[in-house]
Amino acid sequence: MLENGITIMPDQVAGPVRPGRHICYVVDTRPNRSLDKLCEGVDAAFLEGMFLPEDHEEAEEKMHMTVVEAAQVAANAAARLAVLVHISPRYVEEDLEKLTIAAVQKFGPVKIGRDLDRYSIPCREV
Repeated sequence: MLENGITIMPDQVAGPVRPGRHICYVVDTRPNRSLDKLCEGVDAAFLEGMFLPEDHEEAEEKMHMTVVEAAQVAANAAARLAVLVHISPRYVEEDLEKLTIAAVQKFGPVKIGRDLDRYSIPCREV
């Protein structure tokens, strides 16, 4: 209530109620059911995709995910977008397309995250 006695209600100044934005950030792990739950329905899943699928043995040994495993986590969780981060430094610029292609075959909306990238995560409509 204002000093003059007028009461202003939220519906007079705010728009309709809408869901907030939800993200998850996951690195240094192997795929597991907890990840599916953590990432469930997120707007953006920032997931490590350290290795190409052909390097899966090393990924297992070092407790990391391949890009395909990360994409599968995003698909299992019905994420709206997957951003693959924590890429092994062994891969050079020319390899990034191979990483993307491997991931997209499991989950369509995938991007390879790079330092200083920005992502717009719009609010969901009601």
